[in-house]
Parts: sequence; structure tokens; C-alpha cells
Amino acid sequence: MAIIRFLLSSFLLALKVESNWTRPFWFFFYQTIKPFSTVILVIFMYKAVLGFDLKNPFFSFIYLGTVFWTFVQNSTFGISWSILSDREFYETLKYMIILPYSYTFNLFGRFFAYLVLSLFSVTVLLVTGKILFSIKFSLSVLFVIYLIFSIPLFFSTGLLFGSLLLLYPRYAFFLQEFFTSTLFLISGVVFPVKVLPFPLNLIATYSPFTLWLDGIRKSLGINILSQDTFDPNKLLINFIIISFLFFILSIKIFNLTEKIARKKGKIEETTGG
Repeated sequence: MAIIRFLLSSFLLALKVESNWTRPFWFFFYQTIKPFSTVILVIFMYKAVLGFDLKNPFFSFIYLGTVFWTFVQNSTFGISWSILSDREFYETLKYMIILPYSYTFNLFGRFFAYLVLSLFSVTVLLVTGKILFSIKFSLSVLFVIYLIFSIPLFFSTGLLFGSLLLLYPRYAFFLQEFFTSTLFLISGVVFPVKVLPFPLNLIATYSPFTLWLDGIRKSLGINILSQDTFDPNKLLINFIIISFLFFILSIKIFNLTEKIARKKGKIEETTGG
């Protein structure tokens, strides 16, 4: 029970840190409006390239890919921001690390706060897409399964970016933006990965993000996938196996970088920003 209370405290801490700049009403209004910026940008890009034919199935492909990328973007940013704020603004990182429970557990609880906020934004955008753009999709048990098994994937990605912050406090956020943009490009968010040149298309085909987005689209009844290497029926198995390996790898890398950061005195290092 103690570990559950610790995780709950971390969850509430992240919510308060994220929302303490305004009243609850304006905070949830902001959470509702914020995701529209990216979606509107993608809609106008689609219009510029293919016209305003919203009945084209490819529009559903792009719209859903962009909407669900919110999970990846927010959860990875959330973990990195937690580490950055602990060290730079509150100067509590060293105290967090010496707590009885691992700092990874602390980040996991705070990660869930960003996951819940992302779920709220995604729900708003799905309802908007169905009402305003007539995007046809239906929820299924398979969709819920993909969402549940995506949690380790999002957390793993956040930890990997968090590892960069532990080792390179001054430049890590630039590195994170670079890698997040690269992932957006090669994960089949707005176009099929098979159009990418070799070897990017090979990497993208086996990327857990590509498998996850394809699985999400398939589970919602969208039959256009970003790659056709795998049988759609085997997508879930491939996604779970690759995501599990990715999760184990990220935990080991984060623990290793935490030890290195302690030895090199990076825990207390600030950028002065």
C-alpha cells in the first residue's frame, strides 16, 4: 500500500505543478484548446496537398495519427519537464533521488498525470473529428488493449529522453526536440512509412510507434495502414514484444545514466535558465 500512496502522491504532485498557474476551469479550457493547434495545422497541410476532400480515407489516416501522437508528445515531455523542474526550478532533484523509493517510481506516478491529461485532449479531438469532419470510427476491445499496452511504450520513451536530461542538462531539451521530431517523421503519423528511403523505411517498419499507430487505426476500423509488412492480425503480438523489449532497455539505460550522473555531479548541475 505504501508504494501505491507514493505513486498517488507523485501523480497529484504532477497535476498541481502542471495546473498551478490558473484556476481549474481555465486549466481544462486550455487543455481542450491546446491540441487543436497541431490538428488545424495538419488539416491545412492536407488541404494544400490533396484539397479539402474530407471524405477521402487518407484524411482519417492523417487526422487519427496526429490526434494519437498527442500521447507520445505529452508523456515524453512530461517526464523530461519533471526532471528539469526538479533540478532547475525547485532544486529538489537530489532529494527526490535519495527517497526510499526509486526515482523511476516517482517519475512513473507523475507520468500518469500527463497521460490522463493527454487522454482528455485525445477524447476531445476524437469527438470533434466525428462531429465536424465526419470521421467514421468505432471503438472496440482491441482499441482498449492497444491503449493499455501503449503505457509502457510511452513511459519508456519519456525515460530515454529523461536520461539525456540527466547527462546533458544544458542541451538535452534541444536533443529531445530533435528526436521527437524524427520519431514523428518515421512513425507513420501523417504518411505511410513505406515511402521513406532505405534504411529509414526499415527502421520505421519495426518501430513500436509505427506498429502502435497502425494497431490503433486498425482497431478503430481504419483500414489504411502506414506499412504492409506485417499481417494485421499479428500487429498486436509484434507491438507487445517490441514494446516490452523497448521498456526493458529504457529502464536499464535510465538506471545506468542515473548512476553516471551521480558520479559526475550532474544531479545538482543547473543551466541557470
